[in-house]
Amino acid sequence: MKSIFTIGETAKIHHISKQTLIFYDKKGLLKPAYIDEENGYRYYSLEEFAALDVILFLKFLGLPLKKINSYLTDRSAEKSIAVLKKQKQIVERNMSKLKAVRAKINSSLSVYEDYKDWADKKGPFIKKRKTQHALWLAIEPPYGDEQVDLSLKQLVLFVEQEDYLADYSMGSIIQKEDFLSGSLKYTKTFIIINKAVSNENYLKLPSGTYATIYHRGPYENIGTSYAKLLDFINARGYTIDGDVKEYLIFDVYVVKDKRDFVTEISVKVQ
Repeated sequence: MKSIFTIGETAKIHHISKQTLIFYDKKGLLKPAYIDEENGYRYYSLEEFAALDVILFLKFLGLPLKKINSYLTDRSAEKSIAVLKKQKQIVERNMSKLKAVRAKINSSLSVYEDYKDWADKKGPFIKKRKTQHALWLAIEPPYGDEQVDLSLKQLVLFVEQEDYLADYSMGSIIQKEDFLSGSLKYTKTFIIINKAVSNENYLKLPSGTYATIYHRGPYENIGTSYAKLLDFINARGYTIDGDVKEYLIFDVYVVKDKRDFVTEISVKVQ
């Protein structure tokens, strides 16, 4: 069996590029068995193969090159166990983040698909909702757009710091009394999470029948949609059973033109 391999052969066997091997050499991670002085060709032996396997394995685990270099120069069973335990913790943290990202993607797709199902509704309509779990945060006076945006940002940071699994579907709340009086004063923001939690800011959004309208366009004229929704409720003899929830569907993060904004306004009725 051949015991000396060219850089090309070594790269092919390990499914990496020759440039990677040259880079490892420059960083002091893996020196060739010898270099031909006449042509500068690098050659590797089975001993370098073993070291390269270790490097690629640690790289697969996510170790930075500096730590790999340190490990190679002073490795032991105890150090190997310590490295594996630490990388396991890192992987588990990353898995939690990926789960949150997946939840956000699924939620966004679900919201967009749901909107497509109801997009032909130009005016108010009745919609059945399942129970949702949320966390809320108060909006500071004077309850304007700036305060709403700030509250939403603080709420997102709170969810991430507390490691709650959220799908990042969010919005704002107008109290029942303000809605009935025609006042568009946002008092709280909310963000949907995957389950009920023990927290003073937990909010259960109950299942049931909801009077709903999609406001299409800038927020500046959203009052017209609120007025249409209230007229719809009164005309059909419904009783309002809770505060109004305003869900962001298409906002600045999704579309560029404010005329393409979509906001879902929904309130439980009986």
